[in-house]
Amino acid sequence: MAQLVEDNRRLQATIGKLRDTTSSQTARLEEELSSKTRSVEILDEKLAAQSDYDEVKRELRSNSRPALLSCVDLF
Repeated sequence: MAQLVEDNRRLQATIGKLRDTTSSQTARLEEELSSKTRSVEILDEKLAAQSDYDEVKRELRSNSRPALLSCVDLF
């Protein structure tokens, strides 16, 4: 009987440690997800800005302004 009580205490302690570890890992992963989500948002913004820039270049090409276009290509 004493062995069962000791085993039960040991298992309860193990469960407590696992809960703590799981909670810590979950918090860390949530922080990482938040950081990665923000990185994706920033990259989406940059991509949108690049798309706008490419649209301006296409418009300049269609208007046949090579001197202005060559200046734009420098950037």
